[in-house]
Amino acid sequence: MPVDSEHAVSVSLNPVLQAAETGASVFSSMGGEGAVLRVLGVPGNSTDTFATMGYDAALEQCPDITVAGEVTGTFEPGTAQAETLNFLSSNPTPVTGVVQSGTMGVGVLQAFLDSGRDPVPIADIGATQGFISWAIQNPEYPYTGSVSPATRMGDVYANVGIRMLNGDGPKVNQMVTAAQILDSENIGELGDDSWEITDQTLFDGEPEAFFPEEHLDELFTN
Repeated sequence: MPVDSEHAVSVSLNPVLQAAETGASVFSSMGGEGAVLRVLGVPGNSTDTFATMGYDAALEQCPDITVAGEVTGTFEPGTAQAETLNFLSSNPTPVTGVVQSGTMGVGVLQAFLDSGRDPVPIADIGATQGFISWAIQNPEYPYTGSVSPATRMGDVYANVGIRMLNGDGPKVNQMVTAAQILDSENIGELGDDSWEITDQTLFDGEPEAFFPEEHLDELFTN
């Protein structure tokens, strides 16, 4: 996110790239055609806006994919589950893929299971342990998602603050890194199939992938 003051520093993953990568994976799993459902968080919220920008960038490359509709899940898996289930029940338009703005993937998954339909490819941005576990147990499912390692994020923010207080820089006031992308190939090594599908705990993946120490070193003068 842009920072307008030279006295402030932003530290974040790249949310537009994150959505573009997971969206592209979903659209590829759809075979480049079909209809996708958008599950928004809170329209107008920056997280929602950046996710939409990334998905739109990927969608522009897929002229044979249409948008079946939109629902709002308020970044809550339970709300996303209810709203998605309602859409599936009341709209005749077939849904062959889903993109969501963050942390609601497991709710969308449960909506498909509740409806009796086979889950379609879902962009699991802000992956949860419940979805990861289900995907490991169903290896034929074309899983794609990304990691939001909350504990590691806190550690990095503290690390940046301490470096600044020590007079070590920084060289720039916008520090951006790529999110760790998950797929059917790496979740088996990183996840656990014993987690319950209802487990909404954010999945840590490989926490050190978020601003590795050597990456931070390059952003400071000392």
